[in-house]
Amino acid sequence: MAKAGGIQIISDCVIKLKMLGAPFDMNYQAIGTYARPGDTLPTRYTITMVVGPQTITSDCRISGRKAQIDFSVGGTKERRTLTLPSECYLIEGNLPDTWERAAKVMAGNPRNRTVKAYFPSGGALENVGLRWQGKNRLTCEVSGQSLDLTRDPKTGAWNSIAVPAQQAIFKLSDKSSMVGIEGIEAATRAFAISNVVFENPMTLDSVTVKIDSQVAGEAITPAALNTRNQTFKGTVKKGRALGTLTIRKVTYDGNDSAVLPLSREVKTKFKEELSPANYVESDDPDIKKLAAKVTEGCKTTWDAAQKVGHWVHQNIAYKITGAGAKACLKAKEGDCGPHAWLSIALPRAAGVPARITGGAVYSGLLGGSFGQHYWTMVWTGEKSGWIPMDTTSGEIGGLSPVHLNLWKGAGGIAALSVNVVDYSPRVSQASAGASAALPRRPLAIQEGEEWAYTYKRDGKELGTETAKVRTFLPDGSIVVDYKLDLTIPQGRALFTGDFSYGPEAAPRSLNLTVSQAGIEQKVRVKVNGAKASVEVEAAGQKVPRSADLPAGGYLGIANTLATFDVILGQIDWAKAREGELSIYFADILRNAKRKLKVVREETLTLGGNQIPCLVLSPTDSPGEELFIAKDSGRLMRSTSRSANFSAERRF
Repeated sequence: MAKAGGIQIISDCVIKLKMLGAPFDMNYQAIGTYARPGDTLPTRYTITMVVGPQTITSDCRISGRKAQIDFSVGGTKERRTLTLPSECYLIEGNLPDTWERAAKVMAGNPRNRTVKAYFPSGGALENVGLRWQGKNRLTCEVSGQSLDLTRDPKTGAWNSIAVPAQQAIFKLSDKSSMVGIEGIEAATRAFAISNVVFENPMTLDSVTVKIDSQVAGEAITPAALNTRNQTFKGTVKKGRALGTLTIRKVTYDGNDSAVLPLSREVKTKFKEELSPANYVESDDPDIKKLAAKVTEGCKTTWDAAQKVGHWVHQNIAYKITGAGAKACLKAKEGDCGPHAWLSIALPRAAGVPARITGGAVYSGLLGGSFGQHYWTMVWTGEKSGWIPMDTTSGEIGGLSPVHLNLWKGAGGIAALSVNVVDYSPRVSQASAGASAALPRRPLAIQEGEEWAYTYKRDGKELGTETAKVRTFLPDGSIVVDYKLDLTIPQGRALFTGDFSYGPEAAPRSLNLTVSQAGIEQKVRVKVNGAKASVEVEAAGQKVPRSADLPAGGYLGIANTLATFDVILGQIDWAKAREGELSIYFADILRNAKRKLKVVREETLTLGGNQIPCLVLSPTDSPGEELFIAKDSGRLMRSTSRSANFSAERRF
């Protein structure tokens, strides 16, 4: 539209996404004011981005070759100034009109070259490589990513932008095109199903994988994929890494860490890694105050870094937000990105250099997969250098070798394939052996019966688990509905579903839905003889798995008590006194053995009732005890001294 002093262009862009099932739309609005229709640089350009729960604004005023930019990220404001080169374009990555305007001018000089472009949302100048593919197609290379601009030969309009790495095409349109559009699951491309299910990645010393990874947003090289604990052999071309990674476990004990405060020379050397930046508001008063409190009395960089790491892990709940450090601290929640940003801002505020890094990490999602992940690097000293720290998983001082480092900054995964070829130490993935022959008895359970447990840690109530018999057959077969609702420092976790047992708790089926931090994962298990067919569903994907069940084995859920209660209740512990159970835990997709022994008898007082109990202790887990009613064998209480945890039956 025409405005006094020029023309004004208003652009809107909506990218409808889901991130692991949680809505994560990206909404952009830009207002550009140009002195003349053919100008590539505006006199003023204002962009407002709402990404998930966070709002980012950039207000840029250009006069001649000078640009003044006022940023606001999550309410934190910053002003920057830039000197623009003679050939410069204003481009906003997800707004096609800015690319169209630049392409029209570039078409007047159709030769391959590198130019400078100012990106308002990032607030920085970037090199853009131009390669002409004929007069109607232009390939632009920026930050290791290619974009193809196409001109309509009939109208002459540059109205299509293809981003091959993201399998995305942007075209100019109006708001009517958004009607009925559903968000796509962004995480699908950022996850790779693992061919190996690791029981406990923290016990591994090394892992070797073959990868085929397309990295967006950052130019990577083979040298960048070789770190102090990772070796890459292969090729990198246009952001695609194809080859083999060998990752070794990182441990650091603080030796050779630098003394605080750092010298002037070191501060100058790491000026960028000590300064506030977008998403890293290390100069925010609340962040500075917390950094001073958490690191009080710390003498070295590593003392301060690990204090920060433990604080973030223990106090920031996991929830997909995509926020920066300030917003993460204010809400006390965030996904791996906000965890990393806060774990960078706090050390910087305490005078410790820190930066972001990332790639992919193994998790139990989808029955075992490698998914996009970010963590933190802290500089600890001239000898020790940069040490990784993952505050999302709580790995401070020891990083597991299932972290695949694919970029140095804040890149992203556009496509990923991972195949595990070796790992050490080798742990047998075979099923647990058959359950020992234990004396059985009929289940002491009634039709329509309901029961519940209250969970506590450090004396504070965490939540409640409830169970109810939905189906009861004369032969002893049952179907039980259950629900466990917990609130823990890392966020709320909700387990719901049902399980079906035949006589003597013989496994038949189990359904489990776990909802936590906006992520929902479903597990369905059906048993046919000695085979369990498993389907895991999350992030729009369904992954089949299978397991061999040991003879006399059971089906259960490691993180709830309802299944364990029924299993324990059909064993005559007064006669057995000790025994070994083989259980296939559906939530962690693993066969495991539990060795239990009656260690004493004790009378509990629950709800005003005096209940004589046998106390069972797992021989492989000292400090854990299970109290079962002497007459029925039903579980009354579960305690763990090491975790300061207890759960007891409600009456």
